[in-house]
Amino acid sequence: MNKNTFLIPMVAIGLAAGACGEGNNKNNGGKIGGIDVDDAIAAAEKRREADPDAAGGNECLLAFQEKYDELLTKDLVLALTGFDESKMDVKYTKIMKPEHHSVNYTFDNQRVRERGGYTMPFKDNVQLGSIKAMSLKQFNDSYRAVTAEEDAVVDDVLEDLNDGKVTDPDAREALGNLEKQGVDKETAKQVTGTLRGAFKKIAEGYRRVEGLGDVAVWNVETRELVVLENGVKFNLQVDTKDTDDDNKAMAIELARRLLDACN
Repeated sequence: MNKNTFLIPMVAIGLAAGACGEGNNKNNGGKIGGIDVDDAIAAAEKRREADPDAAGGNECLLAFQEKYDELLTKDLVLALTGFDESKMDVKYTKIMKPEHHSVNYTFDNQRVRERGGYTMPFKDNVQLGSIKAMSLKQFNDSYRAVTAEEDAVVDDVLEDLNDGKVTDPDAREALGNLEKQGVDKETAKQVTGTLRGAFKKIAEGYRRVEGLGDVAVWNVETRELVVLENGVKFNLQVDTKDTDDDNKAMAIELARRLLDACN
């Protein structure tokens, strides 16, 4: 993995943000374990035929880079979740380039979650972000568990960030934003230290999702679905249910609706 194409932008975004089922395998209607077999086979064939270095082919999806809320609309979120609009808050975040933007719908449904031995209030959350041109090769390199060698590269990247040695434009922009906000180097170092542990945990959480787009993965740690379709990818974060399987199922259905908008 080239640290300049994935690791540094990932850390840069984190810095900016930190400163601011079925239980069996019986065949049922063409599905095995909840997976549509025909769709999975078609997607696999499409991946084999695709140019692994091609990116940006889905111009329709890419056109939503600066209007995320027109792709993931409040009406769509309300329809899928069944939540009350009066409890909804919408936040459109524009950090750095449009490919790093997001639209986030939260609902105060009086949910709670156990964290560190404490019961904390928690808001239901549906978020679309990171619409970006990306090749199949880049996707497969990025969204998987890292090797020990790549894990060491993360340490090097964070050290370079703390020492101001990074030349990557995304990272430099993130560091510049920190300086404008009055964040000193010691605070930035603390943020990168937190990112270090989070990155490793997240990188170990990717699971392949069959039959969705050209390729897709679900992260069990972040409750995030990442989908690539014709050289353009997007991220969907869904946390509205108590189980990972239920959140994943909703994210997959939502992703299908978004892809249908460009088909």
